[in-house]
Amino acid sequence: MPSGNLQFAADVGSRKKLLDKGRGRVYNYATIILKPKEDFNVSAKQQKKIRAEARAERAAEPLKRSGAKYYSGKSGKAGRIIARSIAVVVVLGIAAALLFNSPLFYKSVPAVIIGGHEYSALEYNYFFNMAFSPYSQYLDSGTPLSKQQSWFGEGTWEEYLREQALTQMKEVSMLYDYGKAEKFDLAMVEGDEDYTDIIPADDQISSLRGMVTASGYSDFDDYLRSTFGKGMNEDILRGLLDKIVYAGAYQQYLVNSRSDELTDDDLTAYYTENADEFDLYTYYSYTFEGLADEENGITQDEATADAYENAHEVAVNHDGEDFAKAVLEFVPEDVKADYEDLERTLHKNSAVSIIEESLLEWLKDPATKPGDTTVVPDGTGYTVALLVSRNVNDYYRRSFRDIIITAQANSETGEIGLEELNTAKAAAEKIYGEWQSGEATEDSFSTAASIESAEGASDGGLHENISMGTYTPELESWLFDAERKYGDTELIFVDSNDNQAYHIVYYVGAEDERNDIRQAREAMLTEFYEDWKATRVDNYDAEEKFGFNFRFK
Repeated sequence: MPSGNLQFAADVGSRKKLLDKGRGRVYNYATIILKPKEDFNVSAKQQKKIRAEARAERAAEPLKRSGAKYYSGKSGKAGRIIARSIAVVVVLGIAAALLFNSPLFYKSVPAVIIGGHEYSALEYNYFFNMAFSPYSQYLDSGTPLSKQQSWFGEGTWEEYLREQALTQMKEVSMLYDYGKAEKFDLAMVEGDEDYTDIIPADDQISSLRGMVTASGYSDFDDYLRSTFGKGMNEDILRGLLDKIVYAGAYQQYLVNSRSDELTDDDLTAYYTENADEFDLYTYYSYTFEGLADEENGITQDEATADAYENAHEVAVNHDGEDFAKAVLEFVPEDVKADYEDLERTLHKNSAVSIIEESLLEWLKDPATKPGDTTVVPDGTGYTVALLVSRNVNDYYRRSFRDIIITAQANSETGEIGLEELNTAKAAAEKIYGEWQSGEATEDSFSTAASIESAEGASDGGLHENISMGTYTPELESWLFDAERKYGDTELIFVDSNDNQAYHIVYYVGAEDERNDIRQAREAMLTEFYEDWKATRVDNYDAEEKFGFNFRFK
């Protein structure tokens, strides 16, 4: 984890995709992730005294080592010159020590210059934390980031996050400059519903002020220094946020302007040309692992041959539930109970990004029709699959509210049995009944979700613009029913790999734009922005200066 007095990290809007509700959107506002302050027992005054004493001790070290006391006792001109020379060195050493420990150094000495924009080590650290916060809870806080292998490529986490921070700084600098050159002003989009996700710096700072007391601080600047590092104050933070918000709003303005130029014909044509990447695939599949078993005398070659034979047996003359039943005959005894649910091998409305590579080419092939089967190599085994359907995304995304009552495992056995399920069901039925006997409105449902739900309490259990293939089959079957209308409710039991829970659901509505058109718009605008950026970002190389040595590592 980065060094310094960082008590919680700031994530200034890891950008989502550029689109929301069919328009270009960028999210560049600060989201603060709170972590507990380690120790409130030492007062700010005491801490200041301890730091001052430590600085004095460090500053005195050059004097002790220099031998100045010995030379000052020399007689004659040479002795006096030597003594004065050493005194100068000592003074410079003390000055350097004070400088390197001064907040002024972190916030005033340039660390990075990008396209004429100077960023201090403190400002760089802000962007570094922005990149770091999504991963902070998953990394080893006791090991330097420079010693931890990143999940992305061969470098360390420090190298990866450094690159991400500099990339974001380049983009912010670039957008800021081009926005100013185009005379873009935030007042131009104030009150526009397409820009409601842009949160002004004043509002963000107000939110931070609300956290001061809860975090154990009495002074806002002390809180900011502890949060964002040595030297941070309200003026510096406001300056950073102003720049980031402006850059984000201009990016959104740029993309929205392009969005307005796209016609339905443009979008339909684009989707058709790229349907293999956009379409959703529903199919059955099962992988026969083909694992050698030396104890029972089964070699790798024999195991692979058996895997192919079994996969081929399932593929021949089986379709739909017959396919799943055929798989059930072959699965190992220790997991057979799991596969008695015949939908265990069914993958509904799967996007290309989550489909195993071994099947993708076959599923995309225009010659592959519903009901067709295939057997493809997969490691030492074989995967057998059956295509059920190909969804062209000609539906509308849905929104709903959800109150989740999760079945709790038995405290002694650690298992969820019938008694635990019945307890959860009774609790869900009680909440549902009380809501129905009350106002029975969306507002009252939202209130109940905020109070009762195991999840989603912060926004009344609202789940917006849900795509097919996102949720469990039980929820999606209800949500995407063609007869579904505003205000419909239901109590639904969901048995997933993660948990078993009862969901009280309230249907809110569908989007205005069909999903295939939305997806094409999103992709076209992403391409537009990336092309726009590619022709300009080369002018925004990051030049690392001396102050970069004082960044988080």
